Amino acid sequence: MRVERLHIERAPGLPDGLPELKLEPGLTVIVGPNGSGKSTLARVLRELLWPESEASGASAKSRWVVRDGMHEAGLF
Repeated sequence: MRVERLHIERAPGLPDGLPELKLEPGLTVIVGPNGSGKSTLARVLRELLWPESEASGASAKSRWVVRDGMHEAGLF
């Protein structure tokens, strides 16, 4: 499974959200200072991919690719 795009509209600690991330094939490394949203991004991805996980409190849209095609999901 490969996440292709992710847009976080709002999340705890990130009231303005994060701009859409376009993730290219290969390794993606997320770096930034404390409070920039790295952990929030990880929580949102976990909740999108495994909805039964603990709720992040975020509003997000995502698109990812798997063998059977393109899928979209959101948290609202």
